[in-house]
Amino acid sequence: MSEPGRADERRHFPRFWVQFPVSLITDGVKVGKGTVDDLSAGGCAVNSQVNVRTGDYVALQLILPDQQAPTTPLTVDVAAVRWTSQRKFGLEFISMPSGDQARLRQYVTTLQR
Repeated sequence: MSEPGRADERRHFPRFWVQFPVSLITDGVKVGKGTVDDLSAGGCAVNSQVNVRTGDYVALQLILPDQQAPTTPLTVDVAAVRWTSQRKFGLEFISMPSGDQARLRQYVTTLQR
């Protein structure tokens, strides 16, 4: 985990408290589920029983709430685990399809209003 006070220095996007389901994938295989509860355009925090370590990489499928199509998951091809604690970890989005990135930014923009 980062030093106290340092988290704000590395955050480049506003963060929002939202809750929605996420599937975690490693090496193309779904390894577990969780709930996103802290979201930005650049990453999220996930509550999950999945065992990850700082420095690991995972893929995600997010089901955005509200006006997003609930049957079409948003995909994050690569997310880096930046911190972990008991049953929770923080991810930085590294790579995602441009259309999904646009959907995520649009969703986050609606939260800012």
